[in-house]
Amino acid sequence: MDSKNNKIKAVIFDMDGVLVDTETLKFKAYQKLLEKIHGVKSFSLFNRYGWQGRTEEHNAEYFIKKYYLSVKIEEFIKEKRSIYQALLGKELKLIDGIRDLLDWLSDKKWPLALATSTNKKSMDYIMKKFDLGRYFISKLSKEDVSNHKPAPDVYLKSAEILKVQPNTCLMFEDTPTGIEAAKRAGMKCIAITTTYTKEYLSQADLIIDSYQQLDMNNLGALIKNNN
Repeated sequence: MDSKNNKIKAVIFDMDGVLVDTETLKFKAYQKLLEKIHGVKSFSLFNRYGWQGRTEEHNAEYFIKKYYLSVKIEEFIKEKRSIYQALLGKELKLIDGIRDLLDWLSDKKWPLALATSTNKKSMDYIMKKFDLGRYFISKLSKEDVSNHKPAPDVYLKSAEILKVQPNTCLMFEDTPTGIEAAKRAGMKCIAITTTYTKEYLSQADLIIDSYQQLDMNNLGALIKNNN
């Protein structure tokens, strides 16, 4: 896994839209919250570019300002979490091919980390539900850093825990916000089109539509050939 002048030594994964199909459920949660509870009629998938890949706090403030809602940020987050947790229990699923990728990387003894903007409660729930925690040396949620994506803090802290330099890490992401954070951390990034179309992911080193596209024995060459 060689990427230009730096050999990749570790792999870091975002969670939402990368390991599990939570972005669809988040959209449904915000849609139900805004339309049925707060009477917003214009919320659609096309509104996602201001909030997807961000923290709950950012999104609550964003929606309250955008739709002039008379609700406190804390209450908005509480309402969203209630709806979202119910959806997680009924509709959550893994992204196709991710289990095979994690198994392969683990078999090859690659150090793996999880770095998400999601809250720890949701992260822990998903790790337990799909038995994913065993793959990762480090698992960081939004509570573990002060500055969130697109700030690079969660990725830099992951590299520190893995005891590798940031420029020797390969990041898997699905949003422009996450890609920006990876690039600011000095990391290579593979983006998957589970959440955004390719034109929004153009800053990634490689864009894939599914994990089945990856030649796992030649990931470094794939990145190099797409620079």
